[in-house]
Amino acid sequence: MEVREDAGTPDIMQMVRAAMALDLKDTLEVMHIEKIDQRRIAQAIEVLRPERNIQILGNPKRRLSILTFNIRYRNGYLHQRFVSALLNDLFGIQS
Repeated sequence: MEVREDAGTPDIMQMVRAAMALDLKDTLEVMHIEKIDQRRIAQAIEVLRPERNIQILGNPKRRLSILTFNIRYRNGYLHQRFVSALLNDLFGIQS
């Protein structure tokens, strides 16, 4: 019923990607994925912590695989959308 009300072409590639992600999640054990996430977050924090212009937010000991930070510039902080665009355009990091 709801599908008939949605306008436009369905995003088939998005559906395929979502199905592949769910299939991968089912193939790997959730605990294995969590260990990888925790290891990557710990590496990122270890690299970013010495930088005096990067302020890492949140609990450094226990966190999801999300790293929240601010970048200091002069007397303030860079705007989050600007930083996001730079990370994406220069380094291919999606945020």
